[in-house]
Amino acid sequence: MADPMAANQIAHLPRKASREARRLQLSEATIETIGPHGYARTTLTDVARQAGLSHGLVNFHFETKQKLFGETLRYLAEEYPGTGRICWLRHRLIPPTSLTR
Repeated sequence: MADPMAANQIAHLPRKASREARRLQLSEATIETIGPHGYARTTLTDVARQAGLSHGLVNFHFETKQKLFGETLRYLAEEYPGTGRICWLRHRLIPPTSLTR
């Protein structure tokens, strides 16, 4: 994961944080939540709780778990370029077009 201090700062954003900052906060919370629970058992409520936000705010920014997960994958692909490509090449998978834009 990225710098723990940065993640801690994201978790304590001011009430009126920017849209981008809030979405980053939710992506970080998604990463922390999916790790122990897996994708299928992770709920938007779990992510909201991890981020210290309301379920409604998660819905406002992403609407569905699939959209939140897609945004989180894009964040990871940008944060750690090459990691996904190595995995895709190793397993002979074609990267989803939505992640290569």
